[in-house]
Amino acid sequence: MRYKVLFTILIFLFPIFSNIHCRTTKNPGNNDSNEMEFRKSLRISENVSKILDQLLKGYDKRLRPNYAGPPVEVGITININNINSVSEVNMDYTMDIFFRQMWTDKRLSFGGVSELVIGSDMLHKIWVPDTYIANDRKTYFHKATVQNKFIRINPDGQVLYSMRMTVTAACPMDFRLFPMDHQECDLEIESYGFRMEDIKYKWAAGLNTSAVDVAPTIELPQLKYKEYKLIERQFRLSTGLYSRLTMKLYFVRSLGYFITQIYIPSTLLVALSWVSFWLDRTAAPARVSLGITTVLTMVTFIWSTNASLPKISYIKGIDVYLVCCFFMTFASVIEYAMVSYIHHRTERRKRKSTQKLQVLQNPNQLQQLAILNHNNLIHNLKQNEINEHINRNRENKCDKNIYHDINEHRKHYLKTHSDHHHHEYIDKEFEPLNDDDDGVNIRIYREKPRKCTCNMSKNRNLDANLSQRTSHKSTKSGRLPRNNHSEHSLNEIKSCSISNKDLSMMQQYQQSELFDRIKNNSIRALSESSLRRSVSTQNSRKKKFCRIKASTIDNYSRIIFPATFLTFHLIYWTYYLKIAG
Repeated sequence: MRYKVLFTILIFLFPIFSNIHCRTTKNPGNNDSNEMEFRKSLRISENVSKILDQLLKGYDKRLRPNYAGPPVEVGITININNINSVSEVNMDYTMDIFFRQMWTDKRLSFGGVSELVIGSDMLHKIWVPDTYIANDRKTYFHKATVQNKFIRINPDGQVLYSMRMTVTAACPMDFRLFPMDHQECDLEIESYGFRMEDIKYKWAAGLNTSAVDVAPTIELPQLKYKEYKLIERQFRLSTGLYSRLTMKLYFVRSLGYFITQIYIPSTLLVALSWVSFWLDRTAAPARVSLGITTVLTMVTFIWSTNASLPKISYIKGIDVYLVCCFFMTFASVIEYAMVSYIHHRTERRKRKSTQKLQVLQNPNQLQQLAILNHNNLIHNLKQNEINEHINRNRENKCDKNIYHDINEHRKHYLKTHSDHHHHEYIDKEFEPLNDDDDGVNIRIYREKPRKCTCNMSKNRNLDANLSQRTSHKSTKSGRLPRNNHSEHSLNEIKSCSISNKDLSMMQQYQQSELFDRIKNNSIRALSESSLRRSVSTQNSRKKKFCRIKASTIDNYSRIIFPATFLTFHLIYWTYYLKIAG
């Protein structure tokens, strides 16, 4: 029984052992090759470890290569993976790059292997140049998942040091042609402490590669990458002469965004403000609201555009356009203000002219106006005013240009008292009590008493001269003589004196029926003459002023405003596109 169990087990194990034997017999050298590779890698790693230990033995990282000899030449290459942004507000740009430095250190020469690829821990054990970016604002070294740095050492001692970083560098910009501007952003590379006699930088361009490689997939929202330029130069500071490398990146601004978001809307707003020229000039709410809305919208456009730009003092290209659009919309509001003013002034003049013509054509209203003037005259002739004028004008001269109606009063009075050799009389002068400030005068006159004593012969000669002058003027003009009070002051009246008897005679004459009748006729004539004179003055001024009508301004504006704006467009785009090109 025991033998049967053992026999059964052997039967099951035989195929397994036979399969293993077959595999080993088919690939007899496979294990040998793996073993040989393993031993070789073990020998190489042991050799590299020995090489590194040997390289670092007696190595002083504090001293540069070729110390006290020729300067170390450091070659620079840059691979631009992406340009993240170009900020106009902060005047800087951000990009992701692979930054590589190459130099030769004879102390790191070795043999036995083609090259040594070492991690970033080796950086703390060998000398590396103190390279920095002179115009950077912030630099970030990537550490996911480890520090993105490595070192390669060739047998001849040439060292390649590569790192990945994100650099934010300053980029001074000129916005005079904005948004048709070209921007130039620099990247300045130099040594922080070593001068020209210690380190010399250069762009390390290979046979088939350039020192700078830009990814073709770079896309920016407003700018478009154009080209780059590499410069090697020496830069002098207070501590000495330094070697510096400069990489210039050139960008061209894309105009599509600004055309669709700023230029076209602002142009349509200006055209919208012209709609008011076709609206009725009496539609004040519509025209005013339309003008103010377009002006406020243009202010919003200007504010939103400058909010995305730095606070600069000079004028940008887009400012010229927006300010011109603002003044065009503002001018449309001013145009309506002129139209409204001229329209209302013309209507007001027409109403006043119609009212005054109605007064001339209606005798009852003209008589009422004469009575009103007479009542105002009597009301203003107070005794204290008469005494005041008498005392004030005691030394004055008599006016030679007395009204014809007043001369008739005095003639009649002299004929009734012809027995006197000398006669005292009253000279009355009419002066206006009110004046319409719009240039159309309806004058209400009052009498100013003056006292004088003159010879009868002089008075008669004076009467004759005045009568001839007045009749000549009346015949020539066809109307009553005007008051020349404004042309002859009180200083031209003859000086004379008056007694209490003369004053009582004057008052007795003023209370006579003849004086009242002649005075009323004179006042009525003066009122009618003043009305006719005011209407004729208004008509002459109206003809002169109304050469420019409200409708004419609107008609001219419909042509002048679009023509001016079109001319501005031609000059603006020709000038800026020519400079930008």
